[in-house]
Amino acid sequence: SFFSVIYETVASLYNPGHFTVFEEAYPILYQALLVNILVVTMIINFVLFLYGMCGHTLRKKGYAIFVFAYHFIIVIPFFLSGIYLYLTAIQPGASNLSRSTINVFTKIIDELSFGTLTEPSLTAVTHLQERFCCCGLTSPADYGKQFEEEGGWNASRTHDDLTLSCPDETICEHEEFEGCSTKIPHRKRHFILVSSVIGLLCGLTALIITPWIYAAFE
Repeated sequence: SFFSVIYETVASLYNPGHFTVFEEAYPILYQALLVNILVVTMIINFVLFLYGMCGHTLRKKGYAIFVFAYHFIIVIPFFLSGIYLYLTAIQPGASNLSRSTINVFTKIIDELSFGTLTEPSLTAVTHLQERFCCCGLTSPADYGKQFEEEGGWNASRTHDDLTLSCPDETICEHEEFEGCSTKIPHRKRHFILVSSVIGLLCGLTALIITPWIYAAFE
């Protein structure tokens, strides 16, 4: 249900290295649902406006009741959750990577120090870096001096046929990589906020004018 998406998205803020929204790496399902509800809401409100310009029929009274219920039960709670999601995301505690994600990077940094790079660590770090276009925990320099000198581009560390590097330029187009500790938590926040504010305004407007339109059908 769409309330499940809301719950999973908010819960995901406390584990930004692995968002739990139906196993996606960031709340894309929430955004897709947000856009769909926003579009449907605008269409419903437009039809309500057309009905308000037309005659008085029982069917149109029923539609006015439907519009009020739809906005009260679905639209208002959903877009309020989007604003809450944004406000929660910008809290200091939510801006930090989860402990499990930090451990992924600290483990591979330790492995590089001892020359024992392992495939599970490399796979986990590569997935996060390519997903969020970042490199290292705080910066590419976490992986060695050559990463610091080249800003992450073309630098690599190899051990037993395993090679650690920053994301390829075909995946991420950046002049200089940011560390994942600052990159991961900030994705898609403003999109959610702006869309939620627009949707909430549409919902509140409908709740205000629907009783007036219904009264016009009496």
